Amino acid sequence: MRIRRKSQIIAALAHVTGAFRRAISKSAILAWLGERSFVLERYYRNGLFSKFSDSEQDRDTWQFRLRQFCMRSFEKSAVLHFFRWLGAFLPETSVGSYGCFAFLYGIVSAAVNLAFGERSFLVLGVAALSVFLSIPIIHSGKSLANVLQNSLFFGWLLFGLCELSADRYASRQKGIDRTWQAFLAAFLLGAVSRILTPVTVFGIVLAALFVTLLFCVPEIGICALLLLLPFFHFFSHATVILITVSLLIHLSWFCRVLCGRRQMRFGMVDFFVLLLGAQYLIGGAVGFGGVKSMLFGMVAAVLLLLWFPSVSLFFSKQWRKKAITALCLSSFVTSVVGIIEYCLGKSELKWVDVTRFSDIGGRVTSFFANPNVLAVYLLLTVPFSLTLFLDENAKVSVRMLGVGSFLSGLACLVFTWSRGAWLGILLAMILFLLLYSKESMALSFILTLPAGALMGFIPRSIRNRFSSIGMLTESSIRYRLYTWRGVLRMLADHPFGIGVGNHVFSSVYPQYAVSGTETVPHSHKLFLRITCDLGVAGLLTFLLFLLCLLFCLIGRLRRLRTGADRLLTLSCFSSLVGVLVMGLFDDIWYHFGLMALFFIVCSLLMHIQENHEGGNV
Repeated sequence: MRIRRKSQIIAALAHVTGAFRRAISKSAILAWLGERSFVLERYYRNGLFSKFSDSEQDRDTWQFRLRQFCMRSFEKSAVLHFFRWLGAFLPETSVGSYGCFAFLYGIVSAAVNLAFGERSFLVLGVAALSVFLSIPIIHSGKSLANVLQNSLFFGWLLFGLCELSADRYASRQKGIDRTWQAFLAAFLLGAVSRILTPVTVFGIVLAALFVTLLFCVPEIGICALLLLLPFFHFFSHATVILITVSLLIHLSWFCRVLCGRRQMRFGMVDFFVLLLGAQYLIGGAVGFGGVKSMLFGMVAAVLLLLWFPSVSLFFSKQWRKKAITALCLSSFVTSVVGIIEYCLGKSELKWVDVTRFSDIGGRVTSFFANPNVLAVYLLLTVPFSLTLFLDENAKVSVRMLGVGSFLSGLACLVFTWSRGAWLGILLAMILFLLLYSKESMALSFILTLPAGALMGFIPRSIRNRFSSIGMLTESSIRYRLYTWRGVLRMLADHPFGIGVGNHVFSSVYPQYAVSGTETVPHSHKLFLRITCDLGVAGLLTFLLFLLCLLFCLIGRLRRLRTGADRLLTLSCFSSLVGVLVMGLFDDIWYHFGLMALFFIVCSLLMHIQENHEGGNV
């Protein structure tokens, strides 16, 4: 009976909120804002920049002639002929030939390393594993292509997940015996295994397979980046790996664009992204940091320009779903590790003001080195869990992943004890409920009173931490206020920026710092950070970029009443609102990976194709 009454209350309130939502959607102000994206896009495409926009697709345009020239040159290139030969040679080779290679290589490499006194368990273990795995396949006459196609795992990976064409590998069942070539290659590689160890060879083979797959299917690069981003920290050169993967994504996508196999979108919002990338390159070159600053500028430009391949590669609805699933899976694992870290008492106290917050037990970092960096990552990823959970057409397993990722992400956000992140996720979830449907808006109103009543049951440590927001006497807040004051002094003398890189900030800022804040590593505010890097012009470019996204968002929400596209749009909006709220109190681009993730998330707002007459936004 109580449940029926509650449902009747929600239905009655939903009727009111539905009328309210219809009134807002038909308002003149919102209609004007929604049409701005179309009007501005039309001015852009028909004005000074029409030659650079993607509206120029006729045969007489320079874009078409460039693609035609690149396609003809590429078809005649020796590189293409080599890869075509290799693409036919490897799949047609019998699996037994690969088994012979693995068997002999394992024996020779182990013998060479033992002869030189090598006792590395890793090297010898890989050599032994090579011999052991070769035994079941050494007498197989089937072709590698046939085995991969009929394999449950590799068939799903290559032809299901990566969407390679199975017809290309279905012609040959019996493989070509190339045993003597396999023995020769195994002997030569085994002979130099002291220099090129089996571990190194295994890594090179995996890297070559990934690069080959990436150039066949560029979309897999974005998905891999979203899935593996938190785990790059296991390596000593995480930034180098991130940049390498990003450059490969750029190169594979650009080759596809030049060959006419992918479309390149270039509208007004893309112009501001390109301008921001150019400003980072220039800011790194002319700043006070020298060569190091130039490298920082190049890295920042490469990462933020991931916007372009992301917009192009997310054109397919299937790849958008795969990318979001990869992002939520990575977020789920990261959150669970953070929760376990807190439960086992492994969270760090060095980020805590123990004189005031001694009861919170430390702040978790999970795979990241800083709790605020982890909080930014969760703000960018947690809202997408709702896309999986609320999608009625998704599989049960995918919806369960959405639930797990959402709940674990919220719990891990609590244990980061980042007050800026708390404010960000609170506002993001409120906006999501208000905009998703009239029922969710009604539910958000109904939950207001119970949420207030439950405040007394929230643990004292959380209430104490949350209530400290806005207390100017609190050390962390006072520290930020003094930092902002010093940064504003510095920008008053350097309105065109000081150059790109934290080392530049650390060398210039102390001259303007308030006493006690000379060792601040960054500006603790995204908009101040951009101004320090690029000056007022860079900040204006970024604000115009956000304005274009806002116009695009309003236009989409007015047209998309229901469905998965509206759900994805709301998840992007909630994610960006949450992280920009935290950006008011912290530098959310302090970590290079989060800078890349920010622009990939922004690119998801451009996921629906529009015709150019209406505005491609």
